[in-house]
Amino acid sequence: MPSALDALLDPGDHEMSLGTIALDASDPPSFASPVKDETVFQLKMENRNMREKLNFLTGTTNGAELTGIIMEKESEIRTLNERLVEQDQQITQLVESLKKGDTKREKLRKAFEAQEQRALGFETALNSQFGVTDSLRATCATLEAEGAEKDATIAQLQGDQLRLQCSSARVAAHAGAATCRHRPHRASAWSRTCDISQQRTDAELAAAHAEASDMRAVVETQRRKLEEGGQREAQLRELVDAKKGEVEALETRRSDLAARARGIKQELEKSLGEEKERGVRLVAELEAAQTRGDRLQAELEQQTALAQAMTADNAVLSEAKATLEEKVAQSESACARLSKHLAAEQAALAACQHQRESAQQEAADLAGKLEVATAAAAAAAAAAQQEATVLRARIEKQRHQQKAELEDVLKQMREMEKMSDAMTDVLKADLDACQAKLAVTQQECLQLSRKHKEQLSKVADLQRNLDVQVSSHKKVMDRMESEIQQLRQEALKCRREVANAKQVTSENEALKDKIRRQEALILRKMEEDSKKRRGAAGAAAGTPAAGIEDVLNTSIIAPAFAIEDKENILPVAGADIASHVPLGVNKHGMGDKPPAFMRTPGFASSNARLQRHRNRRWKKGKTVAMAERKRRMTSLPSDDVMDMLQHQYNMRTAYMTVLCAVNEQVKNFAVTGMKCDSRAEAEMKFEEALQFKRGAYAVAESFLQESGFTDLCAYLGKAEKLLPRAAGRTVHEADDEGQTDTDGNQGAEADEPSGGGGGGEMQSFRADRRLLRILIARHFFKVARSNYAKEEQSTT
Repeated sequence: MPSALDALLDPGDHEMSLGTIALDASDPPSFASPVKDETVFQLKMENRNMREKLNFLTGTTNGAELTGIIMEKESEIRTLNERLVEQDQQITQLVESLKKGDTKREKLRKAFEAQEQRALGFETALNSQFGVTDSLRATCATLEAEGAEKDATIAQLQGDQLRLQCSSARVAAHAGAATCRHRPHRASAWSRTCDISQQRTDAELAAAHAEASDMRAVVETQRRKLEEGGQREAQLRELVDAKKGEVEALETRRSDLAARARGIKQELEKSLGEEKERGVRLVAELEAAQTRGDRLQAELEQQTALAQAMTADNAVLSEAKATLEEKVAQSESACARLSKHLAAEQAALAACQHQRESAQQEAADLAGKLEVATAAAAAAAAAAQQEATVLRARIEKQRHQQKAELEDVLKQMREMEKMSDAMTDVLKADLDACQAKLAVTQQECLQLSRKHKEQLSKVADLQRNLDVQVSSHKKVMDRMESEIQQLRQEALKCRREVANAKQVTSENEALKDKIRRQEALILRKMEEDSKKRRGAAGAAAGTPAAGIEDVLNTSIIAPAFAIEDKENILPVAGADIASHVPLGVNKHGMGDKPPAFMRTPGFASSNARLQRHRNRRWKKGKTVAMAERKRRMTSLPSDDVMDMLQHQYNMRTAYMTVLCAVNEQVKNFAVTGMKCDSRAEAEMKFEEALQFKRGAYAVAESFLQESGFTDLCAYLGKAEKLLPRAAGRTVHEADDEGQTDTDGNQGAEADEPSGGGGGGEMQSFRADRRLLRILIARHFFKVARSNYAKEEQSTT
């Protein structure tokens, strides 16, 4: 169907009407026929059609259609923009999920690094435990070497004891034989002369006999000590064997733990390798997802560019619409001008008709005027025809231009519709693909999170197992350390016993030298006496003198001396040696009855004086030994104090630092000028008596001779707390920060002695110094109790 503009710009009717007008106007008046009604009606119809076409063009039908199309395109463009915004949001969510994946991957990497660090820590701990076991082996080897040295020393002492016993038995036998041999020679005068010398010799022999008895008692004591040392050595050997078994068990356990640790380490390395591979795969997947996101971002940017181009095209279309509206307005104005011109032409035609009528009426009269009017009409018709031709060409040109512009606009709109449809399809496909990829990525993230949770649970299980093993191993090592401390203490005891045995050996050597010297002296004296007797006997009776063998057989060469032990002064006077005397000889070595010189009052008084002197020596030695034992019992080296705090009371590094400083303060407490730290009287006395000499803590002798030590033990053991509960803390008992305790106990000062406290001044680390002194007192009490238990066990 032809459009209104085509109908408007169709030149057919205009040519016919103008041709008719021109034909009518070109005919001369004499030959022109009158205008018919059909022509006028046709002209009217054409004018009406032209008016309808102009009204149609001036209407809003095409503008409304263009506006509707443009609004539809704008709505489609708005929908596309909303979809693009949604796709932007989805891409943002995908980027956020990728960032979360990156953070999870970083956390996994850090967890793996932490596990590697913990595995290295476990390996270091195992290596340190291996070093402790090696040190235990070295300690056991040292103990074995010391035991071997002690065995050699004990064997040497036993040999010396046997040799001494043999010498004593030989001396006793010689003494008995000499006594029995000289009894028949008393009757004669020569024997009376010999009795005088014999009495001297007997006195010397009695003294030698007593000294030999003392020597035998000392030897018996040493033998008992050697037996006790042998028993202790056997116990130590058994203990060393038991410790060796425990060390071997610990070695096997250590090897098992090392194997298990290696297995756990391999499992950890394997799991870490798997986690690293999974992390690499995750990184690759995340990189692929990132590349996909970049590609989607690029596509989104392309789509955004297309949308911007479409927006620009819409702007161009809106501009073309405005231009078209302007052109339509111009065409409307042109049509209005044409209608005015046609109205003028119709008026001119009406004038022509009127003129024709007047000409017809006045044809005869106005023939000349008609010719003039006809010429004017012809000129006017020619001018009108020319104007109509020009207008027709102009309208034709405008019609073609507008038609071409409309066709271009419609073509562009169709292309834009196709592009928008294609873009919509592409965007839908891309959006579906993005949603599918996002779903796949979310599933992968869920799988990765599940795997990560499983790995975390496995790592937690491994961690718990390792913690259990480390705790058990730590307990074993603590037990081993305690046993090592016990072994060290026993080794110290062994060293002390070996030192005592060496000292006893040196004393025995000194005794042997002294015995040899006295034997030589006695031999010289007896030889001189025998020479004198032989000379006297030869001069009186002419009998041959006895030889040196008889003198040796009548001598007792067995002096003995009291030996002062480092721990005990034993009573050795009056010991019985009946077990070493031959048959037929009593304990005096003189047969069934004592000799005559021993039955005299002078000998009895001298013997009593000798016995009293020996008793005084024994009592004095016992007192000195008791004082020495007390001194050793109340002595503690400064280094042993710190070892005791660390191992027995389990003090740790932070507080040990404080206690080191407090130990130095207690050592030099008299130099610091501080006042008494204690409260009770017994504790104050101990604080005053505690001294530091030659690298060790000791107590004054007056404190031990009096009841100070027993009062301190009773005070420390009477209650769980050191101070009475009612005794409130005053200013001078405040702690190191200067705080005070006002409990309202007004009678607290009544429980405190007058000398206690430091007045109103505050002394730093006062409680720590009290604690250290009380621990030293407790150590002294433990040593005293162990010595008492040993003595009770030995007596029973």
